[in-house]
Amino acid sequence: MGHLLRDGSIQFSKTSITPYFIFTQTQKRFEYVWFVFQNLSHYCGRFPLLNVSKRKGNIHCFFNVATRSYPTLLTYYQLFYKIREGKAVKTINYDLLPYLDDIAVAF
Repeated sequence: MGHLLRDGSIQFSKTSITPYFIFTQTQKRFEYVWFVFQNLSHYCGRFPLLNVSKRKGNIHCFFNVATRSYPTLLTYYQLFYKIREGKAVKTINYDLLPYLDDIAVAF
């Protein structure tokens, strides 16, 4: 839950009707990425992937931790995402309060 507040997102692949969770961090924070992966590894189908992107002319390296697709993630998707102008937009609203505890806010 806590990762969804910041650097995580729930996405759908082109071939699945159930979503997966993906968490992204810069390579500078690899120790934290590994910590997150160790906690989620039983939900993941692979190790964290190193990716490269170009933003504003600069090259950035980052890691993605992705889970497999799970039907239970639909509940989180419905809590966090609202459809606006045909696009899913992550929103933070009062419906999330019952799900937030000290651990969720810490991440």
